[in-house]
Amino acid sequence: FISKGWYGVDLVPASSNLVSIYTHLLQLEKWHFRLRNTLSELRQEYDYILIDCPPNLGPLSILSLIASTHVIIPVQTNSKGLEGAEDLRDTINDIRSKANRRLRVIGAIPTMFDSRNKHDREHLAEIRDEFGKLSVLSPIPKATDLNNSWQARQPIAVFNQRHVVVQTLEEIANFLVRYQ
Repeated sequence: FISKGWYGVDLVPASSNLVSIYTHLLQLEKWHFRLRNTLSELRQEYDYILIDCPPNLGPLSILSLIASTHVIIPVQTNSKGLEGAEDLRDTINDIRSKANRRLRVIGAIPTMFDSRNKHDREHLAEIRDEFGKLSVLSPIPKATDLNNSWQARQPIAVFNQRHVVVQTLEEIANFLVRYQ
């Protein structure tokens, strides 16, 4: 673990080693449960374990879904985002029926939202309709500082404490605390 001391969070950042991990995992017995088993050993040490998956339904995302109890689906506020969310929901249903019956979708987070853009506002309304009874959290706005903070290898809350995205992320964190 790499602990930066930011907000009492331990971080395990991704690295280029993840590219080869799938090939390595395939050689192991019960490979598809390895992440779940490893995380179950750590659950008592943490209030939450958050897994940020790649924006695809590749093997690492599948392993993460098998290991998880809850999912918040990020949805870009565009047509492709809605299609991707539907594909992810289908995959979650498949995983729930075969490998992880406790997996639950608890909401959606619209991302890359530009309130000035008519299409983004329309897609946000579609996302809210699509997810119906599930929580649709405040949209994360499109922001250059998100990329800048990533390049600086700092969380946005450290890079620019007053950025509007920080408030949105705090709302999401409060939702998770209340959901528990």
